[in-house]
Amino acid sequence: MTCKDVLYVVTIYDEGSFSAAARNLYISQSALSQAVRKLEQELGVDLFLRSGAAASPTRACRLFVEQGRTVLQVWNQFESEMHLYASRR
Repeated sequence: MTCKDVLYVVTIYDEGSFSAAARNLYISQSALSQAVRKLEQELGVDLFLRSGAAASPTRACRLFVEQGRTVLQVWNQFESEMHLYASRR
């Protein structure tokens, strides 16, 4: 699992669909779907129930998103601090 995977799932959750999330992330819907399927296989749980264009989050997804938001917040802070450090050198 990568930070990108976490971002993908959180974005799908927030947007309510894979197609809207793909547009927001500037990637193809098929690439996004493949990444999430791979993550679901890695985790051994379904994160979304897929029905046409809609993506309904599972209970596992809601837990993932809750924790994932924290991960992304920490990651963004880390990136900012590293950029700030690099600019001072």
